[in-house]
Amino acid sequence: VRLCRALSLEERGTLLEDLKGQVESWPLGDHRRLTPDEVARLAASSVIEVGSHAVSHTVPGGLTPGVFPEELRSSKEYLEQVTERAVDLLAYPFGARGDLTAASIRSARQCGYAAACANYAGLVWRWSDLHSLHRFLVRDWDGEALGQKLEDWFDGRA
Repeated sequence: VRLCRALSLEERGTLLEDLKGQVESWPLGDHRRLTPDEVARLAASSVIEVGSHAVSHTVPGGLTPGVFPEELRSSKEYLEQVTERAVDLLAYPFGARGDLTAASIRSARQCGYAAACANYAGLVWRWSDLHSLHRFLVRDWDGEALGQKLEDWFDGRA
C-alpha cells in the first residue's frame, strides 16, 4: 500500500486492474462488490441515497497533493453516470480525526459535494460544518441492538 501512494491515479488504476485479474476467481461470499446495475437500482429507491467514498479507499492525508481531489471527482462522476443522478454526499475513506486535513475537506467542497461525513462519533447540529459531519459506526446488528445503540447515541451515552 505504501508503494501505491506515490503512483498517479492512472498508474494505481492499472495496478489495481492487474491485481483484480489475479484474484477474480477467489470466492467472495457475502463480501462482493455491487454491480453497476445493482447500484443503479439502489439509487432508484426512495429510501436510499447513493454517496461517494473515493476511488481507492486510501487515507486522504496520505496521498500526494492533487490525488485526493481527483479521487473524489472520479468517484462522483462514475456514480453519477451509473445512477443517472447527482451524487452530492461523501463519506471520507477512513475519515478519523487524524486522517482528514483542511485540504481534504476543501477538496470535497471544490468537487461539488453538498456534505461529507467524517468517521468519528458525534451528533450533528445546525452549526456543524457540512463537510466534516460526524457519523456513528453501524455494524450488522439486529433490530434490538441497533435500537439500543440509537438510544445511547441520542442520549449522549456513545
